[in-house]
Amino acid sequence: MARSGASDSFVRHVALAWSVCAIFDLLLTEALLAIGFDPGFAHTAAFLAAALAGLLLNARSLSSAEILPRWGRWLLDFAMVAMLAYLARAALVIGLADQAGWSPAAAVIPGIVVAAIVNGFGTGLASRPPERVAGVFSWPAFSVCVVCYALLMRIVFAGSIDLLPEESYYWAYAQQLDLGYLDHPPMVAWLIWLGTWLLGNDELGVRLPALGCWIVTALFMYRLAENLFDRITAVRVLLLVSVLPIYFSVGLVTTPDAPLFAAWAGSLYYLERALVARRYRAWLGAGACLGLGMLSKYTVALLAPAVLIYVLQSGAYREVLRRPEPYAAAALAALVFSPVIVWNASHDWASFVFQGPERWAGPAEFSLHVLVGYVMLLLTPVGLVGIPAALIAGTPSTDTKGGSQPDPRYRFSLVFTLTPLVIFLVHSLHGETKLNWTGPVWLAALPLLAWHIGAGHADGWGPFNRRLWGSVAITCVLTYGVCLHYIQLGLPGYSLPGSMTVPVAWKEMAGVVEQISRQAESETGAEPLVVGLDKYFISSEFAFYDPDGDGFEETSGRHLFGGSSLMWSYWHPASAAKDRNVVVIAFDPDRLAHPSISCRFQMLGPITEHGIDKRDRRPAHFYARVGYIYDPAGQACDE
Repeated sequence: MARSGASDSFVRHVALAWSVCAIFDLLLTEALLAIGFDPGFAHTAAFLAAALAGLLLNARSLSSAEILPRWGRWLLDFAMVAMLAYLARAALVIGLADQAGWSPAAAVIPGIVVAAIVNGFGTGLASRPPERVAGVFSWPAFSVCVVCYALLMRIVFAGSIDLLPEESYYWAYAQQLDLGYLDHPPMVAWLIWLGTWLLGNDELGVRLPALGCWIVTALFMYRLAENLFDRITAVRVLLLVSVLPIYFSVGLVTTPDAPLFAAWAGSLYYLERALVARRYRAWLGAGACLGLGMLSKYTVALLAPAVLIYVLQSGAYREVLRRPEPYAAAALAALVFSPVIVWNASHDWASFVFQGPERWAGPAEFSLHVLVGYVMLLLTPVGLVGIPAALIAGTPSTDTKGGSQPDPRYRFSLVFTLTPLVIFLVHSLHGETKLNWTGPVWLAALPLLAWHIGAGHADGWGPFNRRLWGSVAITCVLTYGVCLHYIQLGLPGYSLPGSMTVPVAWKEMAGVVEQISRQAESETGAEPLVVGLDKYFISSEFAFYDPDGDGFEETSGRHLFGGSSLMWSYWHPASAAKDRNVVVIAFDPDRLAHPSISCRFQMLGPITEHGIDKRDRRPAHFYARVGYIYDPAGQACDE
């Protein structure tokens, strides 16, 4: 009872201290704004003053015996918590001011509240004695706090950072809803259409599906880990799905990977119920998830050979092949996937060819080392070592009448991780590999890794492992916050050389392109097309950010000049642009002088350079050229 009373007193003191600091923060911020200070300075100065006050107030709540032996670590933990609070606050203030149009004085209020909450929970965890932090009791509290913070960061930044070029391209999918597309199945388009219908045609609407898919992924992974191990392990899995780079990013930006990961996690959950728990009705859930995964990205098909290997590797499981449920699941998956088959049948099997022979029949290239480097980026170096170590260590054997055999939980993680991974490893020996390819593969290994982080070790390695992963989690969320905040501000002090692949100032660039287009329209009396001379980045970003709101209709791709622009060539064929004027955009001026451009116009204007300004900075520049009277045949191109 005494310990409980002391704990309650500590919690009340922390809550009161940060409430007082929040009021002080608000009063100081509003005073600085009223005097006339820059909003950024007022917001930062007031936070630092409030954080210092919080440090002094909370130090008084702890006895000398608690602080003095570890004062350096306590100050470091306090500084990290303050940094996390500041990043959340700053992102929210900027987002509300820029996107929602709030005044600085109003936008800072929810920012202060969020910062006080982060500081309060963070101070409570950082102030615990180290033996309690390392214990099982406090690990769930730490995990829940980090998971909530990572979720908050996704929500805050989702609406305040420009779309990635890939996201704007998939948004263009949603403007032409179909049963399939050249380079991807249709799920991402359907989800973006739903997100923008619910929240509006802006960044948050486009990214709502990513957040929703991440939540689905997290719930399935939680249930999978709980079924395989226990609830504490499931909480650790939530932590891993929240902070590891690949899973954090998939929950922030909307690409086909977002629904793929959700469907992959759902498939694993139902397959575990069907194969390990022998609940045969779960086969239908697995079939539905596999079908939805195929509507998202064809990669999920790699789970099929994993199922076959799992069933065949033990006589105890082969009887499932004589049951109707697996075949009903396969039929259900095919039925769910059938829209893509219908689309391909009416488009000369274009998507299957693009993702099959064209994708895998490129020039020979050894890329195993690249694959390993990508895995390190996806999982962090600790994850790159931790997952193989967990797979090698396995779980304790299960005693049976015939002796000891590997635990089915371990077998499940091993087979459903290694089977798809081996396929990517073999391909990397002779072909190019992509950064995100192995991302969903590691989902099957996460429950086993989470078990090893916690109760999986009875020796002294366990506490160290927990502290190590605790440090990884904090480092990851700090890194994400700093990088995203830096992008949100427009990469201050940095100039992008010749391209703009990060979401810094696409909206500002679209405004400049629109001015060029209006000038051309005023000269000729006809609104010109806008065409970017990369695969789809410039065209897609302008289509989304066009100030007039009709960018998709007035944008086309570089297929007008003989290049590849993926789906833009389907949406706006070159023949539809005949006799139109075209504003051609590129980041390299030499591309605007290429003969494939000049031979398709009756007349060309000069190449002009344009800067892109954001927050009084110039993160990039581009080049433009106006072509008059486009001829898709390009008679002069054959000369």
